[in-house]
Amino acid sequence: MECMHRLETSMVINRNGHGKAYKDWLFARAHGDRAHEALESGTVLLVRDVVRDYLRREHSPVFMISLNDAATPNANGLTIEDLLPCDSDPSAEASMRELEQLAERHAQRWAGELGHRERVALLAREMGLSLAHPEVERTAGCRKSVLNDAHRKLCERVATDLKKKHENEDRQALQILTIRALEALSTLIAGQARLDPAYQTLRAVVEER
Repeated sequence: MECMHRLETSMVINRNGHGKAYKDWLFARAHGDRAHEALESGTVLLVRDVVRDYLRREHSPVFMISLNDAATPNANGLTIEDLLPCDSDPSAEASMRELEQLAERHAQRWAGELGHRERVALLAREMGLSLAHPEVERTAGCRKSVLNDAHRKLCERVATDLKKKHENEDRQALQILTIRALEALSTLIAGQARLDPAYQTLRAVVEER
C-alpha cells in the first residue's frame, strides 16, 4: 500500500496534472489471456522507478548504504527490497526501455517540425491548462476549437508516422510507442518553452494557480 501511495503521489506531483495517464499506459498493455500479468509487470516498472527516485532523495548513494538497510518508516522492519516484487520479466523491461528510447528519438525529430498552434496545444496540456483558457487562446492566436483540431491532427500524424516506420511491430507495442512518443514530445516542448518569452504569460498563469 505504501508503494502504491508513493506511486500515485509521485505521478500527480511530477506530471503537471497528468498523473493518471500512467493508468492508460497500463491498461494498453492488458490484452489477451495474460492481461493480468501485463498489468503486474507494468506496475512493477513504474513502482521501481518511483522507489529509485525516493532512494536517491532520501538515502545515501548506493556505494555508501545497502538496499537492505534502507528501511521505510512504519514498514514493520521491512526493507525496500522486501517491498519490491521479484518476479518481473527482464526481457519485458528491456523492451520497454527500447520503446522509451525510440519514442524520445522520434520526439526530437518532430519537435522542429511543429507549428505554433501545435506547440501551444501540447504546452497547455502539459501545464494542465484548458485549451479554452483565455490566455491559451491569446497565445495561440485562435479559438479552442482550432487548437483542439490542431492537437487531434498532430496525434493522428504521430500515430500514422510511427505505424509506417514500424510496420512490423504489433498493435500493442505501437500503442505504447505512440503514447510514450507524445509524452516525450510534450516534455521536450515544455522544456523549450521555459526559455521562450512568447510563453511567459502561460507560465505565469500556472504559477498563480
